[in-house]
Amino acid sequence: AVGAYVASTGVFTPSVTYNADPGTTGPIDLFSRGVTLEKIRMAVNKAVREFFYEDYVILTDVADGDMRGAGITNWTAYGTLSASSGKVTNTNADEGLRALRALATAANSGYQSDTMFMDPDYPTRRVRAKVRADVGTVTIRAYDVTNSASIDLELHDSREWAIIDFTWTAPATCQAYAYQIEADTSTSDVFCNWLQSYRPDAREMRMPEGVIRRGMVREVVGAMLSANELPADLTTYWPLSGRLIPDPSNPNNQFRYQFDSPLTIPPVLHASMQGEMLTAMAQTTFVDRSLLVAAAATELCRVMASGPASIEGAQWKRLEQQWRLTWADEASNQLPGPALELGYSRGW
Repeated sequence: AVGAYVASTGVFTPSVTYNADPGTTGPIDLFSRGVTLEKIRMAVNKAVREFFYEDYVILTDVADGDMRGAGITNWTAYGTLSASSGKVTNTNADEGLRALRALATAANSGYQSDTMFMDPDYPTRRVRAKVRADVGTVTIRAYDVTNSASIDLELHDSREWAIIDFTWTAPATCQAYAYQIEADTSTSDVFCNWLQSYRPDAREMRMPEGVIRRGMVREVVGAMLSANELPADLTTYWPLSGRLIPDPSNPNNQFRYQFDSPLTIPPVLHASMQGEMLTAMAQTTFVDRSLLVAAAATELCRVMASGPASIEGAQWKRLEQQWRLTWADEASNQLPGPALELGYSRGW
């Protein structure tokens, strides 16, 4: 906020206390008439909540195994990794929103997933991971957390994306396990686009954390993917019959899917996924830009017009109507079916 302005010199004095020097070359945005960056962010998030895009998302028992999360909360680094390691959203995210990068500065460094507990009556798991190695070799390892030992692993040393796929059985003493994504040398640079793990005869799996409405689930399908030596994008899908079970008391996974028969092929969710909401000003989200601008501007004008009645409030109301018309034009041009009324999700 501006605390003071001297017209004779053109100097603005901020009324905020900076935690760090903002510098002399960075951009500074000035908003008038009560508009703030926080109100803009809230308007954008209100609009984002109503945008959905079609996607295929793996079903996995590994927390953040689909790598859709922005951070690495569910992945623990080990060894020595460069600060450039972590989630990436550039061309190394071949499918979905992100991939996990392990840029090593010491041999045998990487990330380990959250620990999962083993049912001794069902000790077998199938693991699949889409990986590439820009430098060196990437290892996908099933790791026995109980005994601090490797159970099984597969390697890939090509710059081309490939799908590692193997089935393993835990030893009788293993009570907890995890997965490791590892770079082999001190200069290795490897990527994992997703990591799927499931019990081959499972009858139920959790929906991804991002599935918060029943209508987001189009269908659950089985994926027949290529062998390791073939390109990773050779994929066909067919439906897996079953039913969606709500689990609203679970804060992380609000739906489960019960299969009509035991799993024999990798399960994938065909979904209408919601655009990511912004938690910081520098964050990005995945929605159509022209639709988002029109929807967010409409929402911002609505908020600004909701104050005490005034001439300025009437001006905001007129702007809201103008942006609403812009939204209708954009929606009719880009979305199938009739133009949508802002404030209601598309039913896909």
